[in-house]
Amino acid sequence: MGLLKYHKFFLNCIFLLGMALIATQAMAKPKVDFAGFATLAYSKTLSGQNNTAGEGKDKKGEHYGMSKDGDIRQLSLLGLRADVRFDDSRLNLTAQAVIYGNDNYKPKFDWIYASYDLGAGWNVAAGRTRTPLFMYSAYQDVSYAYTWLKPPFSVYGIPQFKSVDGLKLSHQGMMGDWSSDVQMWYGTLNERLAENGLDSTLELKDVAGISWDVEHAWLRFHTAYMYAKSSIDINTNDDLAKLSNALDSLGNALASQPLLQQNVKKLNQQIQWESSEIHFASLGVSMDFSRFFLNAEATYIDIEESVAAPKSMQSYYMTFGVRPVKDWTLSLSLIRDRDREHKGLKKDYAAVIKQVEAEDPNLISNIPDGNSFAIGVVDRLQRLDTQGIILSTRWDFHRSASAKLEYLAEERRYGDSNTIYRPQAVRIGIDVVF
Repeated sequence: MGLLKYHKFFLNCIFLLGMALIATQAMAKPKVDFAGFATLAYSKTLSGQNNTAGEGKDKKGEHYGMSKDGDIRQLSLLGLRADVRFDDSRLNLTAQAVIYGNDNYKPKFDWIYASYDLGAGWNVAAGRTRTPLFMYSAYQDVSYAYTWLKPPFSVYGIPQFKSVDGLKLSHQGMMGDWSSDVQMWYGTLNERLAENGLDSTLELKDVAGISWDVEHAWLRFHTAYMYAKSSIDINTNDDLAKLSNALDSLGNALASQPLLQQNVKKLNQQIQWESSEIHFASLGVSMDFSRFFLNAEATYIDIEESVAAPKSMQSYYMTFGVRPVKDWTLSLSLIRDRDREHKGLKKDYAAVIKQVEAEDPNLISNIPDGNSFAIGVVDRLQRLDTQGIILSTRWDFHRSASAKLEYLAEERRYGDSNTIYRPQAVRIGIDVVF
């Protein structure tokens, strides 16, 4: 039903856009502008010590999708944007499609919306629009617009929450010498999540958010907040499916003890990721003095209790850059990522298992490895400490193209383990805008 509603929404949008186009065709001849961007990049890990899945396994040295065998698809993409404007109307139509190499070069519409100028700086848009959660959200895939080949994964990685389907109200104006851009949105959002052993669609409903950007000369501030109810199928993770099925079997075995059975079923519901509330907040600052610049962003995500996601995700990066000569940029980015577990979930699990064990120790055989299994799963999926660096160099060899070379190094630790993983990678590429 969710997919059906999704398609109906876009069919309605297309119908409305078509009717608007027909209605305005008689009044004004539309002007169509095209723009595009592309990135062609090669990436390769230098170390097989990886743990992006949180399982301590060397998955062929993969790190953020990069492989020790080298890959040209992971960062490569082609984007095309069309803007339709009407001379005698305030109506604009915008569409942006991107072909992602890491998705087998399948095209996706990141933007497809109609906007209307309400006057006095106000604008309303309907359809699929960019979610302005980050400083670089408006051009997140346009690598030419920033110093890296890709923004730091700690902040821009998972989840990305790139686009929202719904309504957006925005206002642009001046506050003295400062420019101001406020955006408010409401709708739905779907994102493919392949993390923590999951490979499913993360569905967000009742998405509501607000962002504010202010800028003056060399200084810019950005802040955003978003709320949503989220759901995902945890059964795509083998450990979580195994745990959920075991608790389901345990609940069935306790049919003669309704109170204890209820506790087990309630615990199983806690493990699921259904209609869990998400609160997202971000703060960014940019200072550019022409020869030197500093960028920093921090995000905080709070997720209602679920075993498949941490309680909180705290991430930030700081980038120090210099332009020593014309057309050359050197930068160093420090990154940090901290995920923290739902402590109450582990306590509740241990308490229920203890109750079952006191009633009938044989029933615990339904749970793989008893208590330790679930606690281990929670630690691996919900506790993460990452710190690292990105060294970047950029050469603007053409007014519409740049070449970049980067080195990435991290230290990662999962759960209570003392094992430290140290993945390293290099990537080189060319960015073009046209």
